[in-house]
Amino acid sequence: NDVGIYKCIATNTNDDETSWMAHLNVEDSRSNAIFHRVERIDLPQAPTQPLAVAINSNSIELAWNYPSADVQGYFIEYFHLNGDDKTIQWRRLYTTNKNSRQIINDLKISSTYQFLVRARNSYGYGQPSLLSELIETRNEQQFTDDFIYLL
Repeated sequence: NDVGIYKCIATNTNDDETSWMAHLNVEDSRSNAIFHRVERIDLPQAPTQPLAVAINSNSIELAWNYPSADVQGYFIEYFHLNGDDKTIQWRRLYTTNKNSRQIINDLKISSTYQFLVRARNSYGYGQPSLLSELIETRNEQQFTDDFIYLL
């Protein structure tokens, strides 16, 4: 008999872990039970490619478009391309900000980054945007820490 509580645990190489538990109850196969699952159409569509709208020595302001009004937040992933280490380590930022702009702080001076964005609704996170173009923070000696707004 397969009745019981089951737990699924998923981990990645950074030892980040997520789990899900469910109770399985086996009934007569002739039952008229209807099973529901989240369809991909219920998840939000991918936002447009993020663009830098303002840059300073340690921050980049990103903007993107999203065609739906039911967004509850965003998941922004980015990585630094100038490191001595040849491995790429993704950094993550979760936001409940519902507008499609975000300032990413604490970046390295004169460094190159690449970003992607996922939208979240009540069903979960949707597909990612396209990767941004390569975006470089400013050199501290050449510019003040005021944002340089791009047209």
